[in-house]
Amino acid sequence: MRTTPTQVRAEIKRRGLPYDVWKNAQCWYVTGGDSSGWYSQSLCTYTFYGKSAGWWVDQIEDMSVSYKG
Repeated sequence: MRTTPTQVRAEIKRRGLPYDVWKNAQCWYVTGGDSSGWYSQSLCTYTFYGKSAGWWVDQIEDMSVSYKG
């Protein structure tokens, strides 16, 4: 599966979430919304290949829920 950042961004938008993904030092991070307060914004990946866009956005939503407690 060749998931792209564009597909992940489209899924974020489709779900109406206030986030975006960006790459820094070859690793992908979440930005926007309340993400600046999260323990970590890192998706711990260098590529989105191998998982669907929906799977990645599920991870982002889980990160948000964990932050809110």
